[in-house]
Amino acid sequence: MVEITLPIILQIVQTVALLVGIIYYLFNMRNAQRMQKMQLETRQLQIYTGVLHAAGKEMNRSFIDVMYNQEWEDFDDFMRKYGPVSNPEAYLHCITVCNNLQEMGVLAEQEALDPEIIWRHSGMVVIRIWEKMEPIIREFRIRGNDPLHWVSFENFYNEMKKKNEEKLQELKT
Repeated sequence: MVEITLPIILQIVQTVALLVGIIYYLFNMRNAQRMQKMQLETRQLQIYTGVLHAAGKEMNRSFIDVMYNQEWEDFDDFMRKYGPVSNPEAYLHCITVCNNLQEMGVLAEQEALDPEIIWRHSGMVVIRIWEKMEPIIREFRIRGNDPLHWVSFENFYNEMKKKNEEKLQELKT
């Protein structure tokens, strides 16, 4: 029979205490990670709602004007009908929409906004506006010798398009 002595009992107690400490530490680390994730999501939602609030009614008016009232054949037709000289108000609507989506694109690139949050609220808005404005933006890039003009908006569109395709794929499965 094995004789249990005081030193052996102390070793067993120390080992158990060490294991309990490790388990407690791991549990706390996991909880801390969950809390950090929740705080990040909360901050991202706050940023996103702040952007939406700042854009407000003017962004909605601008979106409606660009999407439903403005029609053009090409860049020159666009400038004739909606350019800064020929129609400053309509041009301002285009700039408002594109600048807002450029800003949101920058925030998404900096990981200040989660693309999932944006996609759920306004992913299709981003997609529709980019697809309508793309030929105009590309021509602005060429004529202005500015290949990065509204590039964050374009990246944002690509992210929303990808997210939309993922969601459509999920629906099919």
